Amino acid sequence: MLSELERDSDEDVSRNTENAEFPFQEQWHFEKFDIKHRNTESKEEVKAALDTLEKEALLLNLIPIAFDDELEANEQVTKMLVDNKLALNIIWDFIIISFRFYGEPEGLYSCYFSEFKRLDKFFVENSTLPLADSEAIIDIFKHCVNINSNLLEQ
Repeated sequence: MLSELERDSDEDVSRNTENAEFPFQEQWHFEKFDIKHRNTESKEEVKAALDTLEKEALLLNLIPIAFDDELEANEQVTKMLVDNKLALNIIWDFIIISFRFYGEPEGLYSCYFSEFKRLDKFFVENSTLPLADSEAIIDIFKHCVNINSNLLEQ
């Protein structure tokens, strides 16, 4: 009797999971990518890199998507980080250069820098970023756009 119930239960579980969508797993990550401005250090080089990134068409196209409050989180992640293979490269480059140019935020905004440091450590070790942190990546990106007066004017 007990074995029949277990078998029935197993069949129900397998039927219910066939079409189920599972959330991102912790070990899943984006494809590996390179960062152009990883080693940019001098004030002049950082400023020049930031000026170049501020004019980058892909980056400018991603900003409205990041700030579109009507998009569901999954749709926003897909449009920003999945649909275009180069988007994460340019976003992470922009984040790195922004923190080098503007410095570490203080107060309430320091959480963005803490998340950035955690994710950047993961990037250095793996040359990629975890899918599970997609929303955090977008939040950090939005913070970096908000502190950039040149991009806010556009």
